[in-house]
Amino acid sequence: MVECIRDGFRAYELFVNKEIHYIYEKDNTYKKVIFKAKRNDFMHLCGVTYLNPKTKVEVSRKHFYELVKDDKISPSFLIEKADGTTELKLQVIANLKDILTPKIRVIDGQVTFASFSFDTGLRTGRQIFALALIEENPQSEIFVPYSLLNLQTDKNNQLKKSYPVHCIYTAERGKEDFIHFESEEYKKIKQNKTKRKGTY
Repeated sequence: MVECIRDGFRAYELFVNKEIHYIYEKDNTYKKVIFKAKRNDFMHLCGVTYLNPKTKVEVSRKHFYELVKDDKISPSFLIEKADGTTELKLQVIANLKDILTPKIRVIDGQVTFASFSFDTGLRTGRQIFALALIEENPQSEIFVPYSLLNLQTDKNNQLKKSYPVHCIYTAERGKEDFIHFESEEYKKIKQNKTKRKGTY
């Protein structure tokens, strides 16, 4: 279990605290989802709680992240969820490394799944994982992680239709956008827009 958490952490470090924009196509229109994962979200995505070895009190999500980062997690103080979802999450958490690649598709619109609902999501094209997302707050366009779903289980195959990603980029204030992926189709559209602007 600890090794799975370490693998997931290495994947999570690729995008944590970054504002990631996903451009996808739905009904012949390009749309966008903005995603930002924070350190405090990681423990929930692992599906565990962790006890302080000395006090036997549950540590905070922030503290858990730092403990994993410093490689100070002991399996003796990890507590799995009673509903069995911990194992399912840890089976796929290392695959979060694909979150910045064209393997990802966007689940558009609110989804009701099992006992909870979420606003939108990211998933692999293959049946590996989905990352359920919710709005950070009503005034924000940013979505944050809500749950990690293992798509290798039958019941999770009920997720609604997803859409291919045409561009993934990281936006940072005061810096040029860093592009992780662009489809050839999207590149051509951008080039044509640039040419049209140059004619005025």
